[in-house]
Amino acid sequence: MTGVQTCALPIFTLRVGAEEIPVRAGFVEDDALRERIAASFREKYGWIDGVIAWFRGARPRILRLSPR
Repeated sequence: MTGVQTCALPIFTLRVGAEEIPVRAGFVEDDALRERIAASFREKYGWIDGVIAWFRGARPRILRLSPR
């Protein structure tokens, strides 16, 4: 499912092994939170995250899954 499809139908069940977790999906819009997420990716993936950023654009769509 793409981010657009997920947000069109934002309520679904995530299956992990035998466990089913009801979740709601939504895009992260808060700029401070988006920066924290981006910093975490830079810390984890290093320079390669900069290369990927070139393909995904300056403001990638970040999805958040929240329990229902």
